[in-house]
Amino acid sequence: MFVLLALAGCDDADPKADGPLPGQVGNFESDLPASAGNGGAKGESTSRDDLAGAVPASANPNSIADNDASGADRAIVEADVVQLDGDRLYTLSRVAGLTVIDAADPARLRVLGRYRELNGTPFEMYLQNGVVLAMYRGWGQYVKSGDNYVYVQTSKVVALDVHDPSAIANVGSFDVAGDVSDSRIVGSVLYVVGYQNGYCWSCAEKQPRTSVLSLNVANPRAPQKIDELLFNETENMWGWNQRSVTVTDKRMYVAGPEYGQNGPSGSSIQVVDISDPGGDLVEAAVVRAAGQISSRWQMDEYQGVLRVVSQFPSWWREPGDHSPRVQTFRIDSSQQLVALGDTALEIPANETLQAARFDGPRGYAITAQRTDPLFTIDLSDPARPKQMGELVMPGWIYHMEPRGDRVIGLGYDQNNPAGAITVSVFDVSDLSTPKMLDRVNFGGTWATLPEDQDRIHKAFRVLAEQNLVLVPFSGWSSREPNKTECPYYYDAGGYSSGVQLVDLLGDDLVLRGAAPSRGEARRAVLRGQNLLAVSDEAVDSFDLTNRDTPKALSHLDLARNVTQAPLLANGAVARVVQDWYAKEDGTSIELVALADVERPELRISQIDLRAQLDSGGSCNSPGYVEGVYARGNLVHVAYRRWNYVPNRGNSTNTWGLVTVDASDPAQPKVVSNFNETEPEASSYWDSYYYFSDYGYSPNAATSVLTDKALVTLQQRSEYDGNRSKVSSRLRVLDLTDPANPRSTLVPLDGNVSYSGLIADGADVLFSHYETSRVGKARFYIDRLDLSAQPKLAAKVNVPGSLLHYDRAHTRALTSQLNRIEVAGVSPEACYARFAYSIFDYPRNWDGSTAI
Repeated sequence: MFVLLALAGCDDADPKADGPLPGQVGNFESDLPASAGNGGAKGESTSRDDLAGAVPASANPNSIADNDASGADRAIVEADVVQLDGDRLYTLSRVAGLTVIDAADPARLRVLGRYRELNGTPFEMYLQNGVVLAMYRGWGQYVKSGDNYVYVQTSKVVALDVHDPSAIANVGSFDVAGDVSDSRIVGSVLYVVGYQNGYCWSCAEKQPRTSVLSLNVANPRAPQKIDELLFNETENMWGWNQRSVTVTDKRMYVAGPEYGQNGPSGSSIQVVDISDPGGDLVEAAVVRAAGQISSRWQMDEYQGVLRVVSQFPSWWREPGDHSPRVQTFRIDSSQQLVALGDTALEIPANETLQAARFDGPRGYAITAQRTDPLFTIDLSDPARPKQMGELVMPGWIYHMEPRGDRVIGLGYDQNNPAGAITVSVFDVSDLSTPKMLDRVNFGGTWATLPEDQDRIHKAFRVLAEQNLVLVPFSGWSSREPNKTECPYYYDAGGYSSGVQLVDLLGDDLVLRGAAPSRGEARRAVLRGQNLLAVSDEAVDSFDLTNRDTPKALSHLDLARNVTQAPLLANGAVARVVQDWYAKEDGTSIELVALADVERPELRISQIDLRAQLDSGGSCNSPGYVEGVYARGNLVHVAYRRWNYVPNRGNSTNTWGLVTVDASDPAQPKVVSNFNETEPEASSYWDSYYYFSDYGYSPNAATSVLTDKALVTLQQRSEYDGNRSKVSSRLRVLDLTDPANPRSTLVPLDGNVSYSGLIADGADVLFSHYETSRVGKARFYIDRLDLSAQPKLAAKVNVPGSLLHYDRAHTRALTSQLNRIEVAGVSPEACYARFAYSIFDYPRNWDGSTAI
């Protein structure tokens, strides 16, 4: 329950220690918090309820069509996170939503409009006749359920009219239960494949299944649902991953790894007949793959034959041959596929199938352990697939792009000091003796590619006419200084992200420069001699006249990693930006007009704080923001930093506060940088309070800014070999003169736990409890006196934990803890009644819950 107190005389004199407030009778006592030990409160600690662009692939350089040699009449188009239409670039960011950019002048990229309704995570999109068909995962929305509305999550297809980018309009949307796995537009029909894990909204309970939805997008401003098929997993065939999809203009093949009751069980390939140009779906045959299918490239239709390569996971040790299997099936119709051939690949060790690709009468498979065999397969007689050759090389290949007698491979070689990512050229003119002709490494010590195997071909661009390969990547490179001086060298590296340029000159690869990107680089779009590098956070343009040193032309922010954005007295907003992964950005304060606060590309000015937060030592970690506080036109940024001590093998930690005067938003300036360094021997002081012991209080915090000081509640734990000793304190930083802060440490009782701090004007209050008798505790309000030298005023016994304080009326709101024992009900029923309570479930000797 809540208790409202009148704190008369709180400003004038200290109330009597250990006694009730004036006008009160007796001593206040509460139930002991459950986290304090047995016999504590088991009920509510706050309130009760009654107080409470589809175009043919040949015409769109950013579209990739499926391999279909059957003479398709309907074009097949894939979605992507970028679309280029004339001078307009459309980007779908996972953190910034849809952005339309004027790219007519690469040196002056300009935002034309945004759609930032991010109820879900953007997946991919199409651009068709001025309409973006965007797909989202995890879209949250309220739906009617009986007499109430409930919040649910699903996937969604949203049609956005972008003719006027400054006023993007939602003209239609469709739910897709579960998660979107993949999609295609074939002709004028959009097919969306979803996967349901059996526990999602609007899904069959405990029944994993796949869905295929068809939408008529001939008029994209009025998309209409045509048909939908649902495929339940075969009994005892539980697949918990998204589906992989391969599409022709007549058929769709949908598959994914499956698991039975006793382990991996291969994969079922569901065939869907999509030959009807109107979009009607026909459930067709089911083909069993001998092993598991985890990427689209393991399935391929060619000249009336379905080819499949699959394998059980290498960790599956049950008896039997678990080598990769190549299977072929004659397609008599979508309803009837007849097994033709079946060949097990002979592999030198128990290795996992990492990549596969079919190219006309040829097939390629990659397995990996420490070395990476490339196996070539002759499929010229589909009834007799034949393993031909093997090439052993370091690392493993993630994706292959066939080019006739050559294959361009993108992969990893994590033991190579030149870089973990590789691009390779293979000669496959003689399938019996494949050869690696050249390879380049880049990307740093730990490097990653931006997409899974079903989508990596959209990021990895092999541009034969330009003799160029573009690889978006990101990763971490460790610097290894003298290990004697810097034993923690692993933390002395740096994040890098960008688009790597590689010249492809016949059979030779030449590593050129990399165009840097902020955030994870996801796509590279080439326009003449200009490159557009796209991440979720930014678009950067570069002149590639000199490929060794791409020349930056323009930078456009799509999103900023804003820690906090306080409003100042002058009406400006101080966006405090922190990006550990961008060395050129680090931590900064951007002054921006209030009207532009959600436009990351706009700012009045920017002040770099890297020199203030970082020590500059070669072994030290960068400083990170711990909190942001503002009053008037002053911005205070609290930070932490680890400092590695050369030649000593230990470290220290620094706590600091940078104060910036933003009175003139066009010319902000650093007023002071106060910092204190503590040796590691004294342990790490953490900003923390025991919120689990107290009622929920949205006003409480570990640090508060008063009229004259920043006050932080800190604790540390030291272990002396027998037990841990907890110490608590208040750090008070007097900011009366912002240019010369003065620090005072006020010790607290380490034997008790404290609630968060609440400030109002010059007052700082918090509370703690002390055990009074079995199952009972007394709560006290503590007040920090800042009138002179900071000190604690006498504690005041109150009924419960402090929730709120009103200095003007000298009143406080507290939360009394009441112990409520409930038996014979489920935990769900307890939560429904006592949502914000601290639960203490008694357990039986066998470990089961007693209620």
